[in-house]
Parts: sequence; structure tokens; C-alpha cells
Amino acid sequence: MKTADLLAIWAQHPKLTNLQTDQDLTLNNNLGSVTSMLIAGYFNFLKGTHLVIANSKDEALYLFTDLVNILGPNKVHFLPSSYIKGINHPQEDANEVKQRTETISKLKNGALSGIMVSYHDAVYEKIADLKTVKKYVFEVTKGEQVDIEFITDLLEECKFERDDFVYEPGYFAVRGGIVDIFSYAHEYPVRIVLDGDTVESIRYFNPETQLSVSERNEIKLTPNIKDTELFKTYEPIFEYFNTDTLLWISDEDIFKQQIAKYWKEVRKSDESDSSTELIISSQQLSARLNNYRRITWGFSSDKKEQLDLSTSAQPTFQKNFDLILDELKQWHLKGYDLFVFAENPKQIDRLYQIIEDTGSKIHFEPVYSGLTAGFVDHSLKKVFYTDHQIFGRYFRYKDKRRFSKNAAITLKELQGLHPGDFVVHIDHGIGKFAGMHKMEMNGKVHEVVRLVYLNNDLLIVPINSLHKISKFTGKEGSAAEASQIGIR
Repeated sequence: MKTADLLAIWAQHPKLTNLQTDQDLTLNNNLGSVTSMLIAGYFNFLKGTHLVIANSKDEALYLFTDLVNILGPNKVHFLPSSYIKGINHPQEDANEVKQRTETISKLKNGALSGIMVSYHDAVYEKIADLKTVKKYVFEVTKGEQVDIEFITDLLEECKFERDDFVYEPGYFAVRGGIVDIFSYAHEYPVRIVLDGDTVESIRYFNPETQLSVSERNEIKLTPNIKDTELFKTYEPIFEYFNTDTLLWISDEDIFKQQIAKYWKEVRKSDESDSSTELIISSQQLSARLNNYRRITWGFSSDKKEQLDLSTSAQPTFQKNFDLILDELKQWHLKGYDLFVFAENPKQIDRLYQIIEDTGSKIHFEPVYSGLTAGFVDHSLKKVFYTDHQIFGRYFRYKDKRRFSKNAAITLKELQGLHPGDFVVHIDHGIGKFAGMHKMEMNGKVHEVVRLVYLNNDLLIVPINSLHKISKFTGKEGSAAEASQIGIR
């Protein structure tokens, strides 16, 4: 079964009728991943814009993962906090700032339609006002005339830092007619190739492999929207959402109490700084929330109409297959339809084999998709179980891949090496640095690094693969030895 077929089943869910009102609601008995399924079913049925606010980042990422698995990646977006440990410890994480900027850029451009998933700490943070964001976003188009010095001046004005290679948001590199830029609004850095003053190509590339990911005809580059030198005015994120947006909120009471406690501590310590100016006040939060229709679950003391989802959670089987089969058999006898979610088809085959080996007469419908937590929906008389809970495995949520400088060597560090110094290649292990040389490849002269391995085997590393080399750092007192090439 495909997720589209699953959504067709949910379109017939009797609880969807209860959601088609203008009233605020509180969900009860929303166990397992039924909340994700309900949000997906509601969106698929009535569309619109939805802002899902979870209690924590983990809860948000599990909701996000379920919604992406059900609806696809183009309809679901994620907004993280800029801070590693939340608003009480305002230390920024460059990758989280990038992802936050990427999502906010979609809001700014009106390209975000569907569902945005976030969490308490992320929503507490204000975002740069729309007019200023538009001012500092600049566009490059394939075929246009542009001076490379103009691009570098613009990047420096927007607080991008120049480096030999780009591995993190906020950096750019220039090599001849090639400009690499890691914008805060994109998952991958972009490579702009100039032929004189003409933009010849624009493409995303993977900073770890330096290989192209996709080509573009145009690109919009965005600086760090958390840079208070560039952006002077910040506003609550709700300013980016129309009042017909539907809010789904986990633990609304805690959502309000945490921000009230934050400001109480700020006033008590009398140590207000620039970071506190970027946080919504408790009065602003309450006022903004009242502008929207809200569906909540968890701790919420506001008097809302109650909606009982009539579900029970998938039990823990501890790999007791007799217990699993007995459970499935009991639901089958009660007239419930059985569905098992699994991302790996082999897990479905494994369950079929167990059923066959025991001679059981149990039929279930496989759903080839991941789901965070199984549940039984008594309104639909359907059982939605997950393979990872049946077989006692850990389920991982989807998260954006991160790039960082790590121990990758820079050109400056490379120039400080001497022939015979040991380095480590990510694919081939420990080798000896044998200097930089120029070599003709495909009719063009390129700078390369030569590494010598065991038996005097030679490895040529192009400069654009420099990220694969790091300085050797062994244990104190231990002598380095060159590896056999290809063996780490």
C-alpha cells in the first residue's frame, strides 16, 4: 500500500468532520502517531496552511518525519531554533541558523505552502522583518553580466567570510572565475562559474565530495538573518502567517509558562542584552495565539471543545513473536483491518515468514513507509503497527545533513607542510606529503597535492578535493607509518 491509499482511508475518518468547524479543540487519547496522521489527513482533505508547534525539538522532528513520509517532502517544512540549548542558553548553531533561514526564506518568497513544523523554543525567537530581509537578498541569474569584484564586495557587505573552501553557511571562496558561496537559505553551497563577466553556470554542490548536486538558472542568496548588525528590526514569526493559518500546539500551557518564566528571570537578573531583544514577550505570544484557530493536545487549561480520538498505543512486544501473532489474531477476530509500516521491505518479508512458519492465518496490509509509533484507531477499526516496534529496533527521525570544517586542511596549512610530513586521506589513510605540483588534466593546468604511500605508491589529489586531507594527529610518543594505499 502507498501513502496515497492511506490518505484515501483517512479521508473517510469520522473525526475529520469534527475538525471542520471554527472552534478551538483539544485532542484526547491521541496515542502513537495518530496526531501526525490526523494533521496529514486534515491537510490532504482541506489543504490550507498549518503551523505545528511541538513541545521539544525531538517531538517536532518525529512529527516532521511522519508528515514527510505521508505527504512527501515538498509539502512539509521544518523550522528549528537558532540556539543549541534553547533561549536560556543563546549559543547559536550555524547549521540550525542555516535551516531556519532556509525555511524563513520560503515564507518570505510566498513559496511555503502546506505544513511548517516547529517547537516552543524556535517559535519564541523573533525573525528579521520582511522588508530588511528582502533588502539583503541578492539574485544571480545564468547568462547575466556581473563583475566578480561586485559579487565579493556584496558578500562581504552581507557579512560573508572569505576562506579557501566553503563547508559552513556564511562563507565564500574565490578561485579564478569560480565563486563558491554557502548561503544561509540553502541546504547545499552554490558554485557560480564565470566566463569573463558572464555567468556561465550556477549549480549546487556537495562540499564533502565537491560533486554537483543540481543545476540552477538563477539563485537567491541570503545572509545570516540573525546578524543584528545587518538586521535591526525583529518581529514575531506569526507576522509571516495569515490569520487563517491553523495552529496545532503541543502542551499550550507549558508553551506560555516557559516564556513567562524566561522573562521573569531576565527581569530578576537585570541582565538584559541583545539576545533578549530577539525573544517574544509572554504578552505578545498570548495576543498572537488568540488571532488563530488552535488545535491542542497535552497540557492546555483553556476551555476548548474536547475531541476524543479513540486510540490505543501499540504495545511493546520485546521480540516475543508468539505475543505479536496473538495480538494480531485478536484484532483480526474483532474485525479490525491490520496495517504494518516498514521502510525496509525485508522487514515485511520477515514478518510474513514468521506468520507462515507458525501456520497462522493472519492477513495484514504492508505500508512501505516509516512511522514513529504504532496505534489502534477504534473509530476506523484499523490497526497501524510499525516494524521497528515489532522487532525492537530504534526509529530515527529525519534531520538535515550537516557539513562542517572538521579537521580538513586549508591551503594556508598546506603551505606550512614540509615534504615527509604525515597527512591522512579520508579514503586511503596515512600518507607522506610530497609537495604541491602543477599538472595538465583535460587540457587545463591544475594544482595538485602528491602523497606517497607504502611501497612508494603515489596518490594525486586535486586542489578541489583538498577537503579529503587532514593533518595527522597520532597518540603522543607513537610513530606514524604510511598506509598501503586504499587501506585505512
